[in-house]
Amino acid sequence: MVRNFLIFVLICVICLFKAGCQPVESARAEPDAGVQGTAFAAETKKVETRQKPTIAKTEPTSKQAGPMITFEEKLHDFGEIGPATSHVYKFKFKNTGTDTLKIGKIHTTCGCTVAKLSKKDYQPGESGAIEVKYSAGRIPGSTTKRLHVSSNDKKNPKVTLMISAKVKLKVDYEPKKLKLSLRKENAGCPKITVKSLDGKAFSVMHFNSTDRCIIADVNSAFKATEIVIEPKVDIEKLRKRTKGKVSIGLSHPSLTKINIPFEALPEFKIDPPSINVLNAQPQQPAKRSLWVLSNYKEEFEIASTSSQNGFVKVVKREKLGHRYKFELEITPPAKENKRTFTDVFFVNIKGLQEQQLRVKCRGFYARQRKRSQVE
Repeated sequence: MVRNFLIFVLICVICLFKAGCQPVESARAEPDAGVQGTAFAAETKKVETRQKPTIAKTEPTSKQAGPMITFEEKLHDFGEIGPATSHVYKFKFKNTGTDTLKIGKIHTTCGCTVAKLSKKDYQPGESGAIEVKYSAGRIPGSTTKRLHVSSNDKKNPKVTLMISAKVKLKVDYEPKKLKLSLRKENAGCPKITVKSLDGKAFSVMHFNSTDRCIIADVNSAFKATEIVIEPKVDIEKLRKRTKGKVSIGLSHPSLTKINIPFEALPEFKIDPPSINVLNAQPQQPAKRSLWVLSNYKEEFEIASTSSQNGFVKVVKREKLGHRYKFELEITPPAKENKRTFTDVFFVNIKGLQEQQLRVKCRGFYARQRKRSQVE
C-alpha cells in the first residue's frame, strides 16, 4: 500500500512539473518573435526609404541686378582655311540683366581681326551680335586670335572671345615674286604656274597688274588642277612704274585671288633720294652733294635741271663715267612765320622721253630763343 502510494505521488509530481514548464517556454518564445518582427519591420522601412528618390526643390533663378552680358559661345573654330582668305563669324549675346547694357571698346590683338557692332546700348532681354572678320595670313599653321569686349556689366566688365583656324595650303603658285629687268626681252618675266593641292580643278578668271604694266591672255572657261600663265610686259610702262603687283583671280573654293609683287631695277638711282636742311637760316645758303647713277652701268647724258620753287641752284656738275656729281646750293626763303620750306629738284635725262628724276628738298628753320623781358 505504502509503496503504491509513493508511486502515485511521484507520477503526480512529474505531471505537475511538465504542466508548469509549458507556459514558461511559450512566454520566452513570444518576446523573441516580437524582437525579430520589430527588426524586420525596421529593415523594411529602411529599404523603402532608400528606394524613394529625393526630389530637389529648385528655386527660380532671378536676373542679375543691373546689366549682364551673356554670350552663346566664346570660342569659334573656322577649321581648315586657305592662306590670304577672309572669314566672318558673329558672336551672339543677350542682355540677361535688369538694366541697360552698354558695350564699350572692342579690342583686337592684331590688325588681321576686325570687329563690328551695329549699336552700343541693349535693353534687358535684347539680343545682339558682334561680327568678326578674320583675314588669314599666307604662312601655313594653326592660329588663335582674341577679342576683348568691355561693357558696364559690373560682375564681368571684360569678356574675352577667341577665334581659331588652321591655315592650310590648298593652292600654290610659283614664282612668289617677279624680278624684272628693263634691258631683257619681255623684261625677263618668267611663266607663272598655279597648282591645286587638294585635287580640285579651277579656272583663272582674270589677270591684272599695276598700271597694266603686265598683261596675260586667260581663258575663264578652261578648268584644270594646274594652269601655266605666260605674262607679257610693257617695257615703257614698266620704266615709269618699276614696282607693283600682279593680281590673278581664281575659281577655286579655297582661294579666289593671288597677289604676286613685281619689281624692276630702275634705270637710274639718285643718292641721296631726298635732301634735308636742318637749322636753316633765311637767305643763308646751305651746300649739298647729289649723285645720279646708271643702275645698268651705261653711259647717259643729262639734258637739263630745274628747281620747282627756285630755292635749289646747281653750283657745279661733273660727269664720272656712268655717274654725275652735283654740287647744290639751297637758299632758304624768308621765314614768314613758317617753320619749314620745300622744293623739288628735277633732273631730265637726254634721249629718254618723259624720263625725269625728282629729288625732294625740305628745310627746317632754326628755332629762335625767346628773349626775357627786362622791366
